[in-house]
Amino acid sequence: MTSEISTLSDAPFHQGEIAVQLKTGKRDPSDSLSKAAIRPFMPDQHRAFFEQIPFVVAGSVDAEGWPWASILAGGEGFITSPDPRRLDIDFAPIAEDPLSKALTQGAPIGLLGIELPTRRRNRMNARVIAANKEGFSLGVDVSFGNCPQYIQTRDVEFVRAPSAPVTRSSPTLFTALDAATSARIKQADTFFVSSFAHSDADPIRHGVDVSHRGGRP
Repeated sequence: MTSEISTLSDAPFHQGEIAVQLKTGKRDPSDSLSKAAIRPFMPDQHRAFFEQIPFVVAGSVDAEGWPWASILAGGEGFITSPDPRRLDIDFAPIAEDPLSKALTQGAPIGLLGIELPTRRRNRMNARVIAANKEGFSLGVDVSFGNCPQYIQTRDVEFVRAPSAPVTRSSPTLFTALDAATSARIKQADTFFVSSFAHSDADPIRHGVDVSHRGGRP
């Protein structure tokens, strides 16, 4: 399957990001640094990085405009990159995961590749170019690296093979945090957070982001 993939010829920020940069005095009029660090393709080291990590975090947005962060744990080698503008992910989210319904042609997806033992991370904004019950493919809008700050070093161990069947209960839905959930959050040192920006006038720069947030509990 082939698909036209977006290109990025000028500043990679949407209007909301630019407004925050101006308000905080962090705006670079030339955008020289961002243009060098934020690319409309994956450099070879990013492609190799994604191909070696055992899980990835995806950000998506549902039909009501709510962003979601989803972890896809397929084991080493479940992601491949046939060229610098494409990632193929050989793993499909479970039906209850909001990402499952979001994997439609052209849908924006945020991607975070993070390697906890080495504290490496790379991020991507992409669009769905193919999807089926076995997995999906993404076309790159922008790709960029992040520093290791606040990443908590830990090993990743699979308690079962990613392809093994699993018995699961229905998801728990809630609109407020109970005491147990609040306590769990207070003890956490790692979060994955998704956000969504929409702009009909600037379709390349709108979309979904997913980010790591960490530090001491």
